[in-house]
Amino acid sequence: MNNIFWSSLSNIYKSVSQFLLILIVSRFIEPAGFGAFSIALLSIQLLDMIGDFGLFSAVFYKQELSPEEHSAVFWFNLIIGAGLFVVAFIGAGLLGEFYGSYSLSIVIKALAVNLLFSGYGRYAKTLLQKELEFRVIALLEIFAATTSLVLAIIAVYSRTGIYSLVISSTVFTFISHFGFVFVLRKSHQITSRFKTQHLSPHLKIGFYQFGGRLLDFLSEQVDTLLIGKFIGMADLGSYTLMKTLVLKLSGIVNSGLYFPLAAKLSKTKENLGMVASVMKSSRLIIILNIVAFLPLILFPKDMITIVYGSQYTGSAFVLRILAYIMVVMALGIPIAALQVAKGRTDLGFLWTVFRLVIVSFVTVYVLSISIDTFIITLLLLSLLLNYLYLRFVARKLVPLSLFKYYQMLLKEIAIPISLLIALHIVEYYHGMIPIYYGAAILVIVLILTQLVLHYKNEIITLKNDILSRDNFLK
Repeated sequence: MNNIFWSSLSNIYKSVSQFLLILIVSRFIEPAGFGAFSIALLSIQLLDMIGDFGLFSAVFYKQELSPEEHSAVFWFNLIIGAGLFVVAFIGAGLLGEFYGSYSLSIVIKALAVNLLFSGYGRYAKTLLQKELEFRVIALLEIFAATTSLVLAIIAVYSRTGIYSLVISSTVFTFISHFGFVFVLRKSHQITSRFKTQHLSPHLKIGFYQFGGRLLDFLSEQVDTLLIGKFIGMADLGSYTLMKTLVLKLSGIVNSGLYFPLAAKLSKTKENLGMVASVMKSSRLIIILNIVAFLPLILFPKDMITIVYGSQYTGSAFVLRILAYIMVVMALGIPIAALQVAKGRTDLGFLWTVFRLVIVSFVTVYVLSISIDTFIITLLLLSLLLNYLYLRFVARKLVPLSLFKYYQMLLKEIAIPISLLIALHIVEYYHGMIPIYYGAAILVIVLILTQLVLHYKNEIITLKNDILSRDNFLK
C-alpha cells in the first residue's frame, strides 16, 4: 500500500460519508435549517483558517524542528483556539441578528467547540504527514468518519434536526484530532516553555500562503454568505444542497488531474511544449466534465428526487446551471498547474483578489432580483472570467494563442453542446416527454463514444502520470 492510496482512500471515504449523511438528513430537515448550518459552518471554517495563519504549511516545509519550536507551535495553537472560541461565542449573536435567524446563533455556538481542539490536532496531523504516516492518518479519519456518521444518523432519527450535522462535525473533529495527538505523544513531547522567537520565523513563511488560502475561501463562498442575507435561509439551504452535489462530483472527476499535470509541466522546459500540454489537457478535461455532469444537466429533477427527495425539485434549474458552471471552471485546472510549474503563484494570488472583488460586486447587485437571475449571471460571469484568466494570467506564462485555444475547444464541444441545446429546446416546449429521455440517453452514449474513441491515448497517459506520481511518493 502506498501513501497516495491511503490519502485517496481517506478523502474518498470522508466525502462519501459526509454526502451520505446529507442525503439522509435532507429528508428530515427544512431548507432553512440547511441554510443556517451552511452559514454557521462557514463562519467556523473561516475562524479556523485564521487560527492556522499559514503556520502548518511553514512547519511542513521546514526540514527539522527543535523541541522548543514544537512546544511554541503547540501552545500558540492552544491559546489561539481558545481565543477564537470566545470570538465565535460572542459573535454568534451578532451574526444571528444580521441574518435574522436565532437558530443560526445557536448552531454557531455549538460548532465553536471544534475550535478548542482543532488547532493542535491539525498540527499533529501535519507532523504525521511530514513523517509519511498516511496510513495512520487514514485509519484514524476513517474511524472518526464512521463513528460520526453512525451517531449523526441516530441523532437524525431521534428528531434532533440540524443538530445531527453539528454532532457529526464535532465528533469527527474530536476523535481524529485527539487521535493524531495521541499517536505523537511520545515522539514529540511538549514542554511548558513558550517563547515567541521560536514561532515568528514560521509565521513569516506562512503569511503569504495564508493570505492566498483565505482569499480563495472567500471567493468560493461569497455566494453562500450573501444569499443568506439577501434572499433568505430557505433559498440558501436549497442552493447549498445543489452546490454540494456539483462540488462533490467535480472533486471526484478532477481531483486526480491537477498534480500529475503540474508535475508534467514542471518537467517541460520549452514554452511551446507547455502550450501543447495545456491545449491537450484542456481538451480532455472539458469532455470528461461534460460526460460527468450530463446526468445533472439532462435529468436535474430526477437526480434531485433520487438524491435529496422530491421536496427540492424546485431547484432543478439551479442544479442544471451549476453543473454547466463546474464544466467551465474545470478549464482553469491546466492554468493553475502551469502557475505552479512556472513558479508564479503570485499571479494566482492577484487573480484571486480580482475574482473575489468582481464576484462579490455582481452577487450583491444581482441577488436583489432573484436566485434564477443570479445563477444565470454566475454562468455568464464564469465564461468571462475564463477568458480573462487566459488573457491576463496564462499569456504571462506561455505564448498561448487565445484564438487557437477557443477554436480547439469549439471543435471538441460543438457536437455535444449542439445536442444539449436541442434537448433543452424540446424540454422547454414539450416537457420531459418519453422521447426526451430516449434522446437524452442517446446523447450520453454518443458523447461517451467520443470520449473513448478520441481520447483513449490521453486517458492512458493520464493514468500513467498518476501512477508514476504514486510510485514517487511511496
